[in-house]
Amino acid sequence: MLAAEFLEKQALRLARRHARFANLSWRSAQLDDAPLGPVCGLIQNAWRRAYGGRISIAYRPALLRLARACAGHGGLATFAEDENGVCAAALGLPLDMDLPAGTGPVTLTTGFCTSAEHEKSGLVELLLARHSLACIQAGHAFSLHWRAGAGAVRATTKPTLSHAVPVPLHAKPLDCALAARHGQLSPWQGLGLRWLALRHPAGGRPPAGMELEPVTADNAASAASFLNACQKERSLRRHFTAETLSRRCTWSEDGIMGAGWALTAHGRTMGVLYGYVNPVSEGHGYFSLDGAVFDPGLTPGQARRALSAVEGMLRRQYGCFAVMVPGSACGLPLERMGYIPVRRYHAGAVDYQAVAGLTVESLGELLLELR
Repeated sequence: MLAAEFLEKQALRLARRHARFANLSWRSAQLDDAPLGPVCGLIQNAWRRAYGGRISIAYRPALLRLARACAGHGGLATFAEDENGVCAAALGLPLDMDLPAGTGPVTLTTGFCTSAEHEKSGLVELLLARHSLACIQAGHAFSLHWRAGAGAVRATTKPTLSHAVPVPLHAKPLDCALAARHGQLSPWQGLGLRWLALRHPAGGRPPAGMELEPVTADNAASAASFLNACQKERSLRRHFTAETLSRRCTWSEDGIMGAGWALTAHGRTMGVLYGYVNPVSEGHGYFSLDGAVFDPGLTPGQARRALSAVEGMLRRQYGCFAVMVPGSACGLPLERMGYIPVRRYHAGAVDYQAVAGLTVESLGELLLELR
């Protein structure tokens, strides 16, 4: 468990080592009060420097406001400013968790970056220390994080976990030509996408005797209850309410469009799928599937048909050229359903309070979207 005293000493040591940091102005604020525009611009510029034109998460103020609308607390942003404005930032996106009374809030930490002038200067290390210290001072319980790459998994059950659980990111093309272009694929890879699409076509009808209904304010309560009930056996659980799930599935701002569906049979909820349209260029976007949870009584074939029906609606109604989903958001055998593993991440956690049940095993079961 990270201690405030340790972080204070670390931040002071880093500041003394780098004299140029003395002129920086530091601030932490909830997302509602943070300068989201400059922070998002900083993240986008850092991505372009590192990866060029590769497909990315659309870090826009609208996406951060969506994250804020889907939780009961305000999250946390830590940022530094120099004479040119925001030059370093870290985001703690709020998550609602089912934890014992008295436990602090939980965030998903993302967006760690600096401006080009401060790259490889040690500012990221100082930012990490200051953001963790801000989380402790705000009474947070722990933060989750994603790391790219295939680093070794640390086999430990200690509270502070880094690179704890490997999670594949899967993608499925819905429009092969657009997916190949935006994915910067070779002609041979494009042919592979077409073969995959022919073998695993998107669309079709839901399983026999079942219907897919959009999640709205009218059915969000039953959908949220279903999501909570399906996690009861897990030691680390997300918490959904009708209000936050309804906002998540009906959100629309600056090209960020939330969507969700409930799979029902004779009035009973048998599955819930939700996510948002991530714009990539003007008029083109992929769907980030943040959660796909099914009743344990469904057969794999029924779940596969439900997901395929949703894929068809994403192409027809939202114009999505692909679906992207991390393994932590869907427990189905995605590689048997036309999905390609495109990258490997690790999900980890850093705890600021003693939290029972925060282990490698519980992280591996957690329903978690990629940000």
